[in-house]
Formats: sequence, structure tokens, C-alpha cells
Amino acid sequence: MIASAKYGKLFAQLSADEQSAAAAQTSAVLKENRSEPASQTLRFSPGEVAAYRTQLPEWSGYFTRKDAAPGLPANYIQDRGQRKSLTAHFAWAAWAATANRSGKDYSCTNNWPYEPTVATVLRRRLFGVP
Repeated sequence: MIASAKYGKLFAQLSADEQSAAAAQTSAVLKENRSEPASQTLRFSPGEVAAYRTQLPEWSGYFTRKDAAPGLPANYIQDRGQRKSLTAHFAWAAWAATANRSGKDYSCTNNWPYEPTVATVLRRRLFGVP
């Protein structure tokens, strides 16, 4: 979304410099903590909202289609509300793994599992990861 908004192209179509700038901006957006503890509200960025909306039908299919999820029977989670809640949990977990804790330069999970796009300062300090 950032590449499209900033350059009018998909990320893969950008020059190396444009990709670097878009990736840096993406990392900054993902690390931004937009939680509001007083109201128990988490505000997603436009990209996170788009990703969540994409994930709703993907996870719904995963838990309902025959052979979509190895080891799970078809219609494993039949209730649409439960699938929506589970997708919301997955989106929150992704946010918690990348967004910085309030006032800190690392996430609630210290970026585990490691994702180099959103590498935290703490992980770099502990493990020398670039």
C-alpha cells in the first residue's frame, strides 16, 4: 500500500532506492504503537486494515473448506463470528510482534519469530542481527 500510495506502483515494480524507502516507511508504520489502553482500543494503519480484510476470507476458507487445513476436518470452525474473532486475534498477535512497546524501541515479543523487515534494536543488541 505504501509503494502504491507513494509511487503509484506495486512494490516489485519499484527501483532499488524506491523499494528501500518504501520498506523503511513500512517498518516505521508497523513499529508504531497505536494502542489506547484507556479505551482498550487498537488503531490499525490503513495497510493493516487492508491486510485484516484480506485475511477474513482466507482464514474463513482455511477453517471451513475441505482439505484446506491439513489435519482439520471440513467446517472445523463453523461459526462465522468465531472465525472473525480468531482472525482479529491473529491480526492483534501480528501487531504485538511488531509494534514497539510504549516508550521502548522493541516490541512486546522482541520480534519473535524474527522478521528482518521489522527487526528490533533489542534483537540487534542481543544477537548481532543486522
